[in-house]
Amino acid sequence: MRKHAVWERRLVWGAASALLVLGFSLWSCSGMYRNSARNDYIYGEMNGFTHNQPLEQVWAAARVLLFESGFQTRDAGGGYYLETEWSSEPNSKIRYRYMLTGVAQGTGCTVYFTKDTENSSGSASTGRDYAMEWELVKRVDPQRAAKISSDAEAYAHSLYPD
Repeated sequence: MRKHAVWERRLVWGAASALLVLGFSLWSCSGMYRNSARNDYIYGEMNGFTHNQPLEQVWAAARVLLFESGFQTRDAGGGYYLETEWSSEPNSKIRYRYMLTGVAQGTGCTVYFTKDTENSSGSASTGRDYAMEWELVKRVDPQRAAKISSDAEAYAHSLYPD
């Protein structure tokens, strides 16, 4: 009789634990989906984003952002194009570098962050880094960034309400 009581308690605790994990998972999934939707909205805004400031001003801020992120630039022929040296985190088998391109557009401009990633087996990928572009917008034009962020929050909550 005692042996069955122990197994029954374990079964009850196991079931209760499973329900708690399931409930937390469902709750946290909603938050993850909302965060993903928010980022998708913001990164969508970065695709085709034009800064209202002149290229010289935005370019300087973009270079500072790279330096603050631990990247060193190398001469890539001047103008509004530069490359960084390869960088990696300690004990990482992955290394990164950026190519930065600035394009004047009327009185404004667009600055593209392109990230190269390479692992120790030689496999590589290249793509725009919308997170860095978003960081640049937040630094150069905080008011527009606040509006985009607010719109992204509203969009995410419309898809995944509380």
